[in-house]
Amino acid sequence: MRAGGQHYVQTADSMHNAAATLRALNAGASSGSKSVEALKKDCAQVLSDVEKAENRYREAGNALIDYAYALDAAQAITLHALIAAQNALEAATAARRSAATYDRMALDAHGLQDTEEQTRCARLAGSYRSDAAEYDAQVATQRQIAAQAVADRDAAANRAMERIQQATSQDGLKDSWWDDWGAKITTIIADVAQWVATIAGVLAMLLCWVPVLGQALLAIAAIAGIVAAVANILLAATGERSWTEALISIGFAVLGCVGLGGLKGVLGALRAGAGFVRGGGLASMGARGLASGIRGLGGEGASSLMAVVRNRLSVAQRHVEKTLGDALNPSEFVAKVVKEYGINLRGSGQKIEVSFSEVLNAGNPGRVYEVAPQIIHIANLSHFASSDELALTIAHELNHCRAYLKGLTGPAVTEDAAYAAENALRDWINGLR
Repeated sequence: MRAGGQHYVQTADSMHNAAATLRALNAGASSGSKSVEALKKDCAQVLSDVEKAENRYREAGNALIDYAYALDAAQAITLHALIAAQNALEAATAARRSAATYDRMALDAHGLQDTEEQTRCARLAGSYRSDAAEYDAQVATQRQIAAQAVADRDAAANRAMERIQQATSQDGLKDSWWDDWGAKITTIIADVAQWVATIAGVLAMLLCWVPVLGQALLAIAAIAGIVAAVANILLAATGERSWTEALISIGFAVLGCVGLGGLKGVLGALRAGAGFVRGGGLASMGARGLASGIRGLGGEGASSLMAVVRNRLSVAQRHVEKTLGDALNPSEFVAKVVKEYGINLRGSGQKIEVSFSEVLNAGNPGRVYEVAPQIIHIANLSHFASSDELALTIAHELNHCRAYLKGLTGPAVTEDAAYAAENALRDWINGLR
């Protein structure tokens, strides 16, 4: 977080230096020519925009840096509170165990009519029960301290967001139509067109024996594939999607066009189908007729189309992209990932929270403590390469939370069940379920 803020401030410094250089060039330019005057006018507008952008980046960077200090403080406080609460809980458990032992000893002394021993054991049992109650109070206190630290962190995040929103809403810089709504609409068009192309292509293959309908479906698949390809190229060119996705979409469009070129082969399949109906050879002739139609798609293109259709029936899930607002408030990014990946943060009727911990890293990105089973501790977002890794870590640790909340300890809380939950989510991410 702090590194991100410092990067924004450094960017603002670079803008400041560039503006100073441009201002000096503008001051040294001679006037008199219309072209020079037009250039100076354009230069003045560029300078104005650069200064506004500099203020935006500087304010955002300083807000992130201030929030980073608040975040560090909150993480340190919650970690200390967690350790103190865990120690107090262990001490309370030991005190109750000792109290129970002395209660039994007092009962035995009563049976032996040893009044002095009975009194001594009863007094010690009461003392240990008092100690246990005191340790319980310490646990509750540490929980309150941790909750207050989280509240302070959230308040600092809100202050930083307000600073950035105020800076961006008053500087006069506006997003283009593409940033406002163009990219979103194009994304929807690309996704819908891809699904239309896939469904129409599958139906065209299944219904190729139906006159007109099979050809119409194949034409729809080809047109939808071209629309999806154009939309994905636009999105890739503006950085909204990767060029890999664009190339895959182009491949579907090419296969759709190849399918249109193979209509003649499909018609041949229809004639073959009619022949096998008349001849009674439904199983053998029908298969050969359908194969003839598919071969009309163009050699290896037919097998490629079949492979592509099979693969498209299981679609891998998209990653959740991290925005500037998410970097400012990582808890909101975690909430988006939890919602997008369908993770239910509840166990035994209780709500489970996700908290960041400085002591965790990429090698050990998640942890759940038996003393606080309602909290999943994860490493900072910088340790996760993608939203997939974050979701898999949360799913893994969530299994431990639910086990602890059910009162399971020791061998019952194994890594096998947690890895099973993680692998189930991984299969869903990869489109395998």
